[in-house]
Amino acid sequence: MASSTTLCPFLSIFAFALLATAYAIGFSVELIHHDHPRSPSYNPTLSPSDRIQAEIQRSNARAALLRTYFSHFHNGTSTTKYPYPSTYSLPYGTITANAENNYFMSIRLGTPIKEIITVADTGSDLIWVGCEPLFVGFPGVAFGCTHNTNGTSERMTAGIVGLGGGPLSLVSQLGSSIGHRFSYCLVPITLTKVMTSRLSFGSDAIISGGDVQTTNMVDNARPNLYLVTLHGITVGKNNSLGPIKSSDMLVESGSTLISLPSTILESLVEVLKQSISLPQVEDNEFPLCFNESARSDFVYPDITLQLGTATVTLKPYNTFLMKNNHVRCLAMKPSIFVPILGNIAQQNFHVGFDLASWKISFAAADCTKY
Repeated sequence: MASSTTLCPFLSIFAFALLATAYAIGFSVELIHHDHPRSPSYNPTLSPSDRIQAEIQRSNARAALLRTYFSHFHNGTSTTKYPYPSTYSLPYGTITANAENNYFMSIRLGTPIKEIITVADTGSDLIWVGCEPLFVGFPGVAFGCTHNTNGTSERMTAGIVGLGGGPLSLVSQLGSSIGHRFSYCLVPITLTKVMTSRLSFGSDAIISGGDVQTTNMVDNARPNLYLVTLHGITVGKNNSLGPIKSSDMLVESGSTLISLPSTILESLVEVLKQSISLPQVEDNEFPLCFNESARSDFVYPDITLQLGTATVTLKPYNTFLMKNNHVRCLAMKPSIFVPILGNIAQQNFHVGFDLASWKISFAAADCTKY
C-alpha cells in the first residue's frame, strides 16, 4: 500500500564497501539498469518492445517530475536561474525511488554489513535509506533515512544515492578524497538485460586520451544540476541545422530520451527526413519513425551536438530506438522546461564530471569492456 515518505530528523553515517580504497586510488561500482535481472524492478515477462515502451513511460514520468520541481521554483520571481532540487527534495526523492528510476547501485553498509539496492541519481542531492532496521556505520558519509516508502512495487529500492553537485550528494561529501570526480560508462540499451554499467570515483574516474571532449558546465547559483550549453547540431558530416538559439541542456542519467526545444527539434526532423531514404511511419509518441522492413541494413546518419566547447558525435544507437520489429524512431521529444541529454545519448560514452573545476568530459568508448 502506498504511504507518504518522511525523512527522519537526524543524520547518521554510512560507508560503502570500498570507501577506504577511495582515499588511496579511487573505486568503481556496478550500475544496474532497470531491466537487468538484479534490478528490484526487473520483469522477466517483458518483450524487447515492451521494455522500450516502459523506457518511454519512465522517461515521460521523469520529464513530468522535472517540470514539477522546476515550476515549483521558477515562478518568475526567483533570482536563481535554475532551482535547487534538494530544497524540494521530499517529493522528488519519493517519486524517484519508485517509478522514474533507470539505474541502481548496490551498496554495503551498517553493522552487521548488509547489501542494499539504491537508486543512483545524478539529478538528486539526497542520500537516504530505510530506517528499519537501523544501520550503524563508521565515519564517512552523512545520510537520512525513511520509515515509509511510496509505491506499489513489492520489490522496492531501499533508498537513493544522490550524485548531483549539491553539498549533500555522495560526490560532494567524499570531496577531495576522490578529487571531486566521478564518471560513468553506460552499456547500450540493447545489452542492459545481460550486462551492467560502471560508475567510478576518484582516480578511476579520470578520462584521458586524444578523443576526449571537455567543456565547462553552466555556472549555476545552485550547482545541483549538470548543465551544458547547446550551441549547434549537425546531421552527418556537414548538414548543419544552421544558427540555432543557444540553450542550456541538462545532462541526466535518470531520463532515457533526448529532449530539445520544439523549434530546434522541428528543424532537426526536417533535415533527417531529407537525409534518410526510408518510408516514414506516423507515430503518436515520437516525432519521426521509419519502416525498415525492406532495408534492415540501412545506415542512419550520425548527429553531432556542439555542447559548449565539446563536440559530441552521437551514433545512430544514441539517437534512434527500435520500437518494434520493423519500425525505428528518433528517440527525441520536445522539451517541457529544459532540454535533456538522456541516457540513450550517453550510452557507449565515458562521461566524466569534475566538480572542482565544474567541467564535464565525453569520450566515445566501448562500455561493455569497462
